[in-house]
Amino acid sequence: MMGIMMNLDDDEIHRIMEIIKLLLKPEGEFLSYDSVYLEKNHPIAKFMLDIDRGHHLRTLEEYSNLMNAHWGSVDYDLRFDMLRVPYNELLFRCSK
Repeated sequence: MMGIMMNLDDDEIHRIMEIIKLLLKPEGEFLSYDSVYLEKNHPIAKFMLDIDRGHHLRTLEEYSNLMNAHWGSVDYDLRFDMLRVPYNELLFRCSK
């Protein structure tokens, strides 16, 4: 999923994760890419996150708690270099 979770509340994410787990093959992986708030944000990144239309932007801990509730293995990568301006992006790789 790309940029979707920041538009969903926790209950919606829990429901979607259950459906995705049912649809994935045993060796399948779920990949997610979303914006993330950090303890210390670059001022430009913070401004862009603050004006984003997503109503459910989360911290790394909040995303981790959501993913760990559903997946046996959760790896993540924080990226700051995917846009031409400073921005916080979180990539998740989850498996059963």
